[in-house]
Amino acid sequence: MRFFPAAAFACAVPVAAAAQPYGPEMVVERFLDTFRAGDLDAIVSLHAPDASWLPTTGGPRLDGRDAIRGYYQRIFAGTQARSITPSNERWQPLGDDVAVRSADIRIDQKTTDGRALVTFARLTAVYRRDEGGGWSIVHQHSCQRPAAQ
Repeated sequence: MRFFPAAAFACAVPVAAAAQPYGPEMVVERFLDTFRAGDLDAIVSLHAPDASWLPTTGGPRLDGRDAIRGYYQRIFAGTQARSITPSNERWQPLGDDVAVRSADIRIDQKTTDGRALVTFARLTAVYRRDEGGGWSIVHQHSCQRPAAQ
C-alpha cells in the first residue's frame, strides 16, 4: 500500500537528474535497478552525504557516502549478477519531508566463481526530502531473517 500522494512523485527522472523532485518510492525503484546493474556511482548517489547504514551481515555502521561506496564496491566486485526482491512493504510518512519504509527482502547473488547466494533480511530505511525537492536515503538498517518467514 502506498501512502504518498501522486503529485509527490509525478516527475520520474533519470538518476543523473536527481535535483528534480520525485517521491521516496522512486528512490527504492532506482536502488533496485542500480543494485541489479552493479552501478556503483548511481547507488551511492541515492544516499545523502551524511547517510548511515547498518549492513545485513553485521560489521560496523557505515557513515557517509565513502563508506557506503566501499561496501558496494566489494559486493559488485565479488558478484556477476544480483537482485533484491522486496515484500511486505510498509511506508510511514513523518511529515512532508521524511518517510520510513520497512520491508522483508530477498537478496539473490551469483558470485564471480558461479556460486548462488540467497539472503533473507528485514530492512528499515529512512528517506529525506532535500531543499531541491529530491529524496535520498539517510539511514538503512537491515538484519538477516529466517528463510521460513
